[in-house]
Amino acid sequence: KKRNLSGPPEGDTGSVYTIDGNQTTILLDERDGSEKILIRTHKGDYLNIDIENRKFHAQFEDEIHIKSSSNIYIYSLDTIHLKASNNIDIMAQNELNLKSTSNVNVEAGSTMSNKAGSEINSDAGMINDQGGKAVSAEDARDAVPEGQR
Repeated sequence: KKRNLSGPPEGDTGSVYTIDGNQTTILLDERDGSEKILIRTHKGDYLNIDIENRKFHAQFEDEIHIKSSSNIYIYSLDTIHLKASNNIDIMAQNELNLKSTSNVNVEAGSTMSNKAGSEINSDAGMINDQGGKAVSAEDARDAVPEGQR
């Protein structure tokens, strides 16, 4: 730990801790308006608990692994965002359950595939399944059907 002090330490002097780029640091900052707990490696990875704004930030250059021998729960009173520059893979050894008390929306930029080793069941009041280009009934009025009806 390095300290830059303007004078000898006396109570709350407002001294500032300089964090050099080559230091691994654990910082407990209790200054009003700046309260935080920071763990930072000399390579730039960090865990930051922002006490003042009640936020948690973590950043690592490589992978993050979270492992439990039991359940893992993630709760939010608002939205949970999952974003990736590449793929998001979700896998379960047994069942994978997606539930919503409202709508479930799935959108694909190109191909969407449903594949099952056994059955695919749909249970709904109405199923709308459409492929190809959608046209209005007015535009389809003059179309000539081919094949038998």
